[in-house]
Amino acid sequence: MPSNAMRLSAAAVTIALTIGGAYLASGLRYVVPEANASTTDTENVSGYQINIHDTRSDQGKLLIMAFDHQEAFDALDYKAASGYLEIPADAASLRVDFPDLTEGYHAFFVLHDENGDYELNFEGELPSEGYAVSGTNEAYGEPVFDYSVIVPGTHDLSVRYWLP
Repeated sequence: MPSNAMRLSAAAVTIALTIGGAYLASGLRYVVPEANASTTDTENVSGYQINIHDTRSDQGKLLIMAFDHQEAFDALDYKAASGYLEIPADAASLRVDFPDLTEGYHAFFVLHDENGDYELNFEGELPSEGYAVSGTNEAYGEPVFDYSVIVPGTHDLSVRYWLP
């Protein structure tokens, strides 16, 4: 049976490894090139800065929607969105800014609209176009507004594709 001294030593080593790992992880940075699809031509100092990663092709458009109401989010109604940008799709990482959205929380949905019909298309029950959603939604579940809202600041969203 381990002695109290051994237990204290093991606890100290565990704490040191945890703190050291957190310190190393805090220094990691992912540099994202700026997109030409900003609502302003200046550096964003307020509102939302959304970095979009993993778009699979340059085909079609990216529709970036910010929602502050559940009904519009659930319907993906871009006309009722509190913020909306439409840009050409690009396989490179992109950055878009929403500097006017400084109050409250917003949920973001990015649709890679490859066929230009402004809808998230399905083959059976699986989406046939890629999308990204902000927040902490389940990977294989339907996006939920309450889990999607985020505070103003910089956020990374990765586009997911369910079908090749």
